[in-house]
Amino acid sequence: MHYKNEIKKLKQLVSSTTWDILEQSDAIIAGGSITSLFCNREVNDVDLYFRSQEQFEIFIDLVFE
Repeated sequence: MHYKNEIKKLKQLVSSTTWDILEQSDAIIAGGSITSLFCNREVNDVDLYFRSQEQFEIFIDLVFE
């Protein structure tokens, strides 16, 4: 399964610039937002996780660029 509909809904929650930053920093989107997408509920927030300190620092640098 590729979850195309859920990815489309997720991309609508953030700007294209923000989506690019999330991709560049290899952020992991998790938590209740994923559950909400699959249950057709309102997303209250988006939890981000990073595999390393370096990826988190890349994210911060890109956000404040």
